[in-house]
Amino acid sequence: VTRDYKTAYHLLHNRLANETQDNESTFQTLVMMLEVCYYLKKQKELVRYYARAQKYLESLPQKDESYVGILASAPSYLFRLGEMYLYGGKLEKAEECFTRMMGCRRCDFCHYGGCYEAQLGMGLVRLFQKRFEEAEGYFRRCLEINPHNETSKYYLENRRKW
Repeated sequence: VTRDYKTAYHLLHNRLANETQDNESTFQTLVMMLEVCYYLKKQKELVRYYARAQKYLESLPQKDESYVGILASAPSYLFRLGEMYLYGGKLEKAEECFTRMMGCRRCDFCHYGGCYEAQLGMGLVRLFQKRFEEAEGYFRRCLEINPHNETSKYYLENRRKW
């Protein structure tokens, strides 16, 4: 996890500029770019990248809502969709994604006892809603499941800045 958003912006921007056709990999990159634009306060670009990510979802045979249902079998993808909504300012939709993750099966590659990404996502939603005590609780639960999660550590270490 890097907090060097300026470097990340340039790397992601170059990658997205070289993509000739949007696909699942591009979608994941777009979501990362949304986070970077959010923290760099690049609102115009955030809106543009959000629209591109949304356009990709709309191009799928299963549209936005059914996509959420399909992704319940792949929580890591559902996390990316939740992030897209989060950084796009659609907190209710983000919360829906992260809540659905809590009832999902584990990802095939996951070796943790619970879905730490769902806890992380809900912590971010609560942070954006300025519900700081709840956010802290979610970040702590995330670390109970995955003690190596750098994002939760970062937010807990910097909670005085909230």
